[in-house]
Amino acid sequence: MVDHGINFFYRMRQDFVVPPGAEHYACMVDLLGCAGRLDEAMELINCMPMEPSAVVELEFGNDDSYTLLSNIYANARRWKDVARIRYLMKNTSVKKRPGCSWIQGRKGAATFFVGDRSHPQSQQIYETLA
Repeated sequence: MVDHGINFFYRMRQDFVVPPGAEHYACMVDLLGCAGRLDEAMELINCMPMEPSAVVELEFGNDDSYTLLSNIYANARRWKDVARIRYLMKNTSVKKRPGCSWIQGRKGAATFFVGDRSHPQSQQIYETLA
């Protein structure tokens, strides 16, 4: 799906003559960062036609930005910087939201959060996963 997102981003300008704004670039940086394509995310930031905003870099109170930056540092094995970002999150009351997954079944979609045992069939789910 990452490649579909990239395709849509570039088609905005080519097919629909809609120039991407800062929020579109932020979305792309998030998409690439979450997919582990950090070099591409950095290249996109460096090629933006406007100054990167806090949304693209580190927005106060936005756990996504802190988590992405922490992951970038971890990928580069910059453990002191990882610790610094986590310290900032703790001291500014930024809480990382738990990971979430969705699955589509015949009867609709189900949402699962990391460590959540409130689903009525969680015991069967975790037994199946084990």
